[in-house]
Amino acid sequence: MKYKKNLRNNGVEITGLIISTFAFFISIKSCSDSTRALNISLNQSMAFVQVVDAELVNSIDSASFIEVKLTLKNLGLIPARDVKVEFDYGIQIGSFEFEGNSTTRKEIGSIGQGFEKVVILRSNKRNFRLWEIKGRMFDVLYFYGTAFYKDRISDNKEKKVDWCFELKLDKKEALTTKKLNQSDSNRFKSRYSQMSQ
Repeated sequence: MKYKKNLRNNGVEITGLIISTFAFFISIKSCSDSTRALNISLNQSMAFVQVVDAELVNSIDSASFIEVKLTLKNLGLIPARDVKVEFDYGIQIGSFEFEGNSTTRKEIGSIGQGFEKVVILRSNKRNFRLWEIKGRMFDVLYFYGTAFYKDRISDNKEKKVDWCFELKLDKKEALTTKKLNQSDSNRFKSRYSQMSQ
């Protein structure tokens, strides 16, 4: 009789242990979900500046120094402060890391949430207009750089976002066009991105 009573008590204890363990794991999961939701909420309430469009001021066959007109947009929910942007250009095949060109850096000021600003950046490299059209699909002139900005949520820590646009040099019309196409930004990483990781 005493043996049956102990078995019953052990069964109740094991069941209680299983239920409390299960409740413990549910509370951990709930806590991690709450933390993730808080992080998503904070990220959505930050500034997020992107270069959404780029075009040449003059075509590459006529400009002594290449100038690019960039449209920056704040896609975040709060204003971006101390916005700066820089650029460089060059022909490169495959993926690469670029140095950036801080001598072309231009300060823009602030961009409100949902607003755009247009800025013209001038290269410091002389354009000798020796562009050759060979008709190959992989000959591409890249225009790339980094945008820098701060917001009040990130404790004045400077954020950096790389951007890249391209001009395919596969047809003669490429020498006279001004429109640039957005490139696969995952292929391009600036030294600033490497340093912030």
